[in-house]
Amino acid sequence: MKKTDYWKTYLAACVVFSSLISQHAFSQNDDKGISFSAGIMATSPVGQYFRETHVVGAGPIAKLSFPIGYKSDFTATVKANSYLGRKLDGMKEKYRQKNILYFLAGYRYNFNPDIESAFYFEPRVGYALIGKINHGFCYEPNFGYYINRDVDVCVWYQNTITDTKVNQIGAIGITINMSWHNLFSSWYY
Repeated sequence: MKKTDYWKTYLAACVVFSSLISQHAFSQNDDKGISFSAGIMATSPVGQYFRETHVVGAGPIAKLSFPIGYKSDFTATVKANSYLGRKLDGMKEKYRQKNILYFLAGYRYNFNPDIESAFYFEPRVGYALIGKINHGFCYEPNFGYYINRDVDVCVWYQNTITDTKVNQIGAIGITINMSWHNLFSSWYY
């Protein structure tokens, strides 16, 4: 993918994001507002090359959720993963730690929003900054469960597509989030 293609994708995401916010601002769904969640995640590399060169990863996650329907939300997520390098046989030193910063947009479908504990599905797509110079497109399906209104746990698979085989990054992980609800209500009511 060319560098200009990433900017076109980013611009399209901004337009969609803006339209969803404006749609929510005038919607009739007043019982559910914007929410913010923050959490931690633990990851394990998958894929032939990445699994051979790195061990485990962890990092923080932050997400804004904008209701767009009775059972659905638009989500904007930022997360950072740091993977420890692995030492292979015959090597004097380990592979360097790999740091990745993700910017993701998603759609969360709540299977039963009327009860406090319920399952949800949240596919996400976005952009990843890998180290200081590499970048790529990523996608990530999430399956989660609300333990209660403020805490949820999800498992996910993620794949980041770059221009080189060396930087193909796949991971599976688990995330625990804490949420704060009905934020910014004075902005749209």
